[in-house]
Amino acid sequence: MAEQFNFIDASAALKWYKPWSDKIRTNVTIGAMVNLYNNAKGSLLLGQNRLSSEIETSKYYGFGQFGLSYNIADNADLSLNYAGAFTFDNTTSHTMFLKLGLWW
Repeated sequence: MAEQFNFIDASAALKWYKPWSDKIRTNVTIGAMVNLYNNAKGSLLLGQNRLSSEIETSKYYGFGQFGLSYNIADNADLSLNYAGAFTFDNTTSHTMFLKLGLWW
């Protein structure tokens, strides 16, 4: 049995893109998010056993992203990216990924 939780958020962000040369460019994003609806109550039924829980999330988040891209061909680029989310109750999330983009 699966449970689905719905959240409604409002966010605002500033994005900055900068080409440094024909091959190298950067992008930076900073922003904030407000959790408007976070009624995350769930239950699980296993046989005769019922488990209930309420998931508490932060109301306010800050987030940021940084990316460095290198054009390796006319139709391909390689980028290293970082994304992070931060709250006032010391919850953080960090992601770093390498992306190969190809187009034709």
